[in-house]
Amino acid sequence: MNRVREAQPARLHVFIPGYRNPGLLAETLEALVRAMGPELREGEVLATCVDDASPEPLEPVVHSSGGGWVEYVRNETNLGIIPNFNRCVSLARAPLVMFLGADDLVLPSYWPAAQAMIARHPDAGVYAPGVAEVDAGGRRRISLSFLIKRAISPLLARFRMVELSGSRLALRLAIGDFLYFPALCWRTEDLQRRPFDPAWSDAADWHRLFVCAMEGRSVVVDNRTKVFLYRRHASSASEVSAGRGVRFGNERALSLSMGRLSKEKGWWMAAAMAWLHPTVRLNAWVRRLAGGTFRNGR
Repeated sequence: MNRVREAQPARLHVFIPGYRNPGLLAETLEALVRAMGPELREGEVLATCVDDASPEPLEPVVHSSGGGWVEYVRNETNLGIIPNFNRCVSLARAPLVMFLGADDLVLPSYWPAAQAMIARHPDAGVYAPGVAEVDAGGRRRISLSFLIKRAISPLLARFRMVELSGSRLALRLAIGDFLYFPALCWRTEDLQRRPFDPAWSDAADWHRLFVCAMEGRSVVVDNRTKVFLYRRHASSASEVSAGRGVRFGNERALSLSMGRLSKEKGWWMAAAMAWLHPTVRLNAWVRRLAGGTFRNGR
C-alpha cells in the first residue's frame, strides 16, 4: 500500500524513470528510502517511479523496496528515455525535480547538501551536488569520463559553492558536459516551459543545460562532498550508446550547435571551444583505443 502523504508543501519530487533491471532498481529505491526517509514520510520530498512499459514489470519491486513511500506509474507504451523524462516533468508536484537513475544511489547527505545550495542561491535554475562513481557491484571506481569531468569542472567548486551563468556557464559546457544528470535538481517550471528536446537523444541534458546559459539561468556546483553515487557499468544506457558510437555523433552535432549560438551571443571563447569540442574528441579517441576504464585501488 502506498503511504505517501503531503503534510506540507513538497520541495523536491524525485523521479525514477524505470526500464528493466529490477535488481538494480531495488537497490536504488532502498538507498533512496534510507537517505530521505523522514522527508518522504513528512511529504517534503515526493518519489515516483515511472515505468516506461518495461517488459519486466517493475511494480512489485517498487512496492517491496520503496517502503510504501514511492509511487508507481506505468506508461501505456514505451516512450523512450527523453520523452519519459518529459512525462516525469508533467507529473511533478514540487518546485524542484530530480531524475534519479534506476541504478544510481543517493546518500543520506544528498538532500542536506542540496538544501544548503538552495538556501545560498535560491534563484538558481539547477543545483549540482558532488558525485562519485561506482561499478555494477557498488564498488568505487574511476573512469575516463570521471577524470574528464573532474578536470573541466570549476576548480573552486572543490572548496566552495560556485554559481555559473551566461557566458561563463556556456564556456564550461562548450568544453564538455562536466555534470552528472541523475544527481541534478532542476526548477520544475523551467522544464515545464521548455522540456528536454528528444532530438538530441543522449545529449538532451547537456543541451538543456546550455539552454540555461542562453536564458540567463544559473547552475550551482558544489564538489566538496560526494553525496551521490553514479553507477557506471557496461549495460547502462550511456555506456551502450557510447559503445555503439551513437553518443559521440550526437555530442559533436550539439557542440557545433552551441558554437553557432555562442557566436550569435558574442561569446567568442565559448564558440571557439564548442567548435573544437575537445572532450568529445578525447572521449571518442580513447574509447576506440582502450575502452578508458580504470579502477581505483580501494
